[in-house]
Amino acid sequence: MARLSNNQNNFDLLRLVLASIVFLHHTYELTHHPDLKILTHFFSIGFALNSFFIISGFLVFKSYHNSGSIKEYSLKRARRIYPAYFSIIILCSALGIFLTSLPVTDYIREMPKYAAANLLFLNFLAPDLPGVFTNNPLHAINGALWTIRT
Repeated sequence: MARLSNNQNNFDLLRLVLASIVFLHHTYELTHHPDLKILTHFFSIGFALNSFFIISGFLVFKSYHNSGSIKEYSLKRARRIYPAYFSIIILCSALGIFLTSLPVTDYIREMPKYAAANLLFLNFLAPDLPGVFTNNPLHAINGALWTIRT
């Protein structure tokens, strides 16, 4: 029987499935669109969230345990998380110009507050882009960004 290396496992697939369940559930929760309500009947958000965080916690601890120092661990975490985090903030900021209900000049003037606050993990200061998703029950562009800084 072949032995798996440290990086060969099914955790990535399992985390992708669980994250997809959370995504589908949040699709309804963020819009309250009646056609999407059926998603909440097929997927258990509690099970998916708890399972995702348990597996993620295990993998984060494993990474810490395999690191030589806190500095090495911290650098590995930053290299893993920040590029995608940075990209999503910039992409949302850029695409918001096509979704805003404000005049483009007003959006461009107000958008840097969102970008700056979120790039510094202070998304609670500016969780939404100006004039974007104002008709949704929740205006946040990506309400799950708070999980990144924890």
